[in-house]
Amino acid sequence: MLASAQPRNRGDKIFAFFLRSYLDEASSKNNSYCRIGISRPDSRTSDSRNRMPSQLEKDLKAVDQIAKLMDSAFRIPGTKITFGWDALVGLIPGVGDSVTALPLVYFLIVGWRHGVSKRTLLLMIGRQLFDMLLGSVPLLGDIFDVAYRSNLKNAQALREELERLK
Repeated sequence: MLASAQPRNRGDKIFAFFLRSYLDEASSKNNSYCRIGISRPDSRTSDSRNRMPSQLEKDLKAVDQIAKLMDSAFRIPGTKITFGWDALVGLIPGVGDSVTALPLVYFLIVGWRHGVSKRTLLLMIGRQLFDMLLGSVPLLGDIFDVAYRSNLKNAQALREELERLK
């Protein structure tokens, strides 16, 4: 038998308190699955916290995060003008616009994986090529990158097509 069954220090006492309160709450629900933090597979609960997100939801969240990072991560103080890494990296001559086209590859993979039409995928490629073409013009291309926001448009098109397919 262990002699040190009682919490030894303040951290152990705090941990034991939270563990006891969690287990008491879980046992009050009379659900053995709650003790390990998962919901029963056959449960029809409306609680979205217990539901695991689908692969589609995870992919769409990642697409939205990438699009915001690329096109609207920063805001010019005192204005409503936002810009992202697309405009900043686009300042590097030659390489910038090629590098900023990489998120499109992920968008296309997500679209292909979830059955988006070829037409939508081609429109997304066309938007990015248009952005690369005009973005390659020094300085004016960077202003165009701030205004055009091809990644946000591609993310929106992908989301709308996937909503239509549901």
